[in-house]
Amino acid sequence: MESPNFKYIPGIDHLRGFAALLIVLYHGLRVLGWDLRFHTPAPLAEPIVANNPLSAIVVEGHTAVALFMVLSGLIFTLGAGQDAVRYGPFLRNRVLRIYPLFLFVMLVGAVFEPHHLTVTGVAQTLLCLGNLPGAVDLGPFSSMFWTVAIEFQFYVLFPLLHQLLLRHGPLALMVLLGLAAGARLILWMLGVGAFWLSYFTLLGRIDQFLLGMTAGWFYARRRWSRPRLRWGLAPAAVTVVVALFVFNRLGGWPANTWWNLAWPSAEGAMWAAVVPCYLATAELLGPRVSRALTAFGVISYSVYLLHFPIIHLFVARRWWLPLVEGPQRNSIANTLLIILPVVTLVATATYHLVERPFLRLRTRYLAASRA
Repeated sequence: MESPNFKYIPGIDHLRGFAALLIVLYHGLRVLGWDLRFHTPAPLAEPIVANNPLSAIVVEGHTAVALFMVLSGLIFTLGAGQDAVRYGPFLRNRVLRIYPLFLFVMLVGAVFEPHHLTVTGVAQTLLCLGNLPGAVDLGPFSSMFWTVAIEFQFYVLFPLLHQLLLRHGPLALMVLLGLAAGARLILWMLGVGAFWLSYFTLLGRIDQFLLGMTAGWFYARRRWSRPRLRWGLAPAAVTVVVALFVFNRLGGWPANTWWNLAWPSAEGAMWAAVVPCYLATAELLGPRVSRALTAFGVISYSVYLLHFPIIHLFVARRWWLPLVEGPQRNSIANTLLIILPVVTLVATATYHLVERPFLRLRTRYLAASRA
């Protein structure tokens, strides 16, 4: 849905749709695929080895989270441009965007998974601290809440980061990125797990927001020509695929090693290269193709929050079919052909009934910059 604060860019919804599809495939492979192989719930940190570079994009499909976060940094920076961001209206718009569906999923989860509800856990989650220990546990319903928490923590910082960008340019953001990387290294040396730092905290994910903001800053100023960006899409995409394959072979995100501390920066940089290249390329697409690609992106937030409990329901009820040979390939086939259509239908309903009415209440939050 278009924002009152900046011009709609269809390519952004194309990428949102791709990220949402990727995360559904990733969890379908991990949850259903593991059940088909071992008939037990999938352990969170158990790595799955990719057979080839192309399969790595799904096996390490959690990279969609990094893409979403790069997109957030880029979108807000593009939209704000040279204007100052008014803090109150900006956060009000973010609440209208995030909380209605978030609260809806919490309420549904509380009905079906009431066993671990605590007042402190609910309060912590409502304050968007759901990525920290002690948050509410609603089983599969709350499995994606940690990313919502990190997103909102970035929203709280964005007006300040944008002002810093206006005054000092992208170099200031790179200094912050370096400080975040240094802080992760120090905490890891003190015994904090590298995978938890890099994956589940704002300290780990801030790199991706900052790199998205930097990409948005350059893209808005047309520092990169559109033809050059279009030629860059294929190399940028191939780099992501190859890097994910190498990352997977090194142990993936659960590895408690120093290089995992650098992965958020590397992952963010790769997606920050892909996104502007794709946006320039998407300008060449015809309106029909663009609308078709946009449709799934529009409902991507609903897809993101709702797909996990739906996948778990299909696994618990054994609602899958022997479509192809091999548990991993069969899990992907079932996810694409059976689970994804259901997720899309449910997400379309929640978008129109829960999200859209509140999205219409958003207002302008930009003011003339004094920078």
